[in-house]
Amino acid sequence: MNANRKFLPFLIILFAGSGCAALIYEIVWFQMLQLIIGSSAISLGILLGTFMGGMCVGSVMLSRIISTHYHPLKVYALLELGIGVAGLILLFVLPQIGTFYIGVATYGLWGHFLRGIVCAICLFFPTVLMGATLPAIARWTESTPRGISWLGFFYGGNIAGAVCGCL
Repeated sequence: MNANRKFLPFLIILFAGSGCAALIYEIVWFQMLQLIIGSSAISLGILLGTFMGGMCVGSVMLSRIISTHYHPLKVYALLELGIGVAGLILLFVLPQIGTFYIGVATYGLWGHFLRGIVCAICLFFPTVLMGATLPAIARWTESTPRGISWLGFFYGGNIAGAVCGCL
């Protein structure tokens, strides 16, 4: 990381953009899924649970799936590219899933279960990628107080971007 110190402010801006895009994705996906699974409190809870669960899995699984031999910034770039591609694919796939869901939708426990399955199918892959971005950058930072403070700046930039994405 010492040789690349000049890139640190640029990476904070990228992380802020990533947080902004993530919340924009979440809002757009919620609006699209609302047309399919409804807009009840249960539907929102299922959507948020799937979103946060996918991010949790991504943060835990990165170290188990991706070797440390790969450059962390390249891994981060590929993760962001994957998120963007998944976001574009979902724009076209969600209406097709809606057609299927309307044909088999029911009420009660089975209906709630089906909503969860629809959300998991749609959101799990991109949210796993989103959850893996911070651990990818964490691999790049030094294990020193200075490196850890930069990691905090990256995370803070991501949160600031997420706030802007909500607006």
